[in-house]
Amino acid sequence: MKKLVILAVFSVFALGKDQIFYHNIADALNLKRASEYVRADFVMEFSKQYHGEFKSIKANGSTIRFRDKPDQMSSNNYKEEEEKIDYTKSCHYAFLAALRNLQKVAEKNGSKNIVNIQGNFKDEIYDSKDKFQCAVGGTKTTVALKADLKN
Repeated sequence: MKKLVILAVFSVFALGKDQIFYHNIADALNLKRASEYVRADFVMEFSKQYHGEFKSIKANGSTIRFRDKPDQMSSNNYKEEEEKIDYTKSCHYAFLAALRNLQKVAEKNGSKNIVNIQGNFKDEIYDSKDKFQCAVGGTKTTVALKADLKN
């Protein structure tokens, strides 16, 4: 009985592990619906480029939509086929949602210049000018960002 309980607890933690994917920033920003998420009147610069004293901000974006699970896949072989599922669209929209949330925070702080945008999933920094980091878990897709506000 103890072995079953230990195995069940271990299984729950194993299922909760996030998969990390990397996607092109330009591809997400060039989506047809990107303008519904990201406003053009903000200046946004990716990667740590500026040094000095800026106000640091953080924002997350997540979605449970746009996860393309093939219709014919049964729940029994879902776990086996998980590597074949394409999370690109889900990651793109989670990224756009995170950018929208950064813009909201920037606007509340009176700034339209968001610089040094970096990935910040589980407080681990991912720094790139071209790609963003996306975490796919059991139920949702998440992109976490941190940035600085420049006047």
